[in-house]
Amino acid sequence: MGLDMWLKNSDGYDEIYWRKANQIFRFIDEYLEAEGEYGIENCKNHAISRIAIEDLLEICHRINKDHSLAEELLPGQEGFFFGSTEPDMYYFQQLEETERELKDLLQRRDDDYFIFHAWW
Repeated sequence: MGLDMWLKNSDGYDEIYWRKANQIFRFIDEYLEAEGEYGIENCKNHAISRIAIEDLLEICHRINKDHSLAEELLPGQEGFFFGSTEPDMYYFQQLEETERELKDLLQRRDDDYFIFHAWW
């Protein structure tokens, strides 16, 4: 049991999978709330704009260049089964993979939105 998350393309096909990446969860949750949604609901699909994904990519890039920005730009989110909230080795490994995968996704797809799904 844990925090499992997927980013799907607008056709509904899985593109990126995260496990216990609570910092990504928090970013998406806050982004949805800023756009007027309640936030992430367990086992529900949420449309997330391409702009949000581009913002996440930029933040990951900045943190990967300067780890000291981690807690300021992409803090962790506490939650049952969400894993550690500390910016440790696993945190930075997730951000390196996320940057690489998001960059590839945005180059391959021209979707205006993506679908975010979380299960915990």
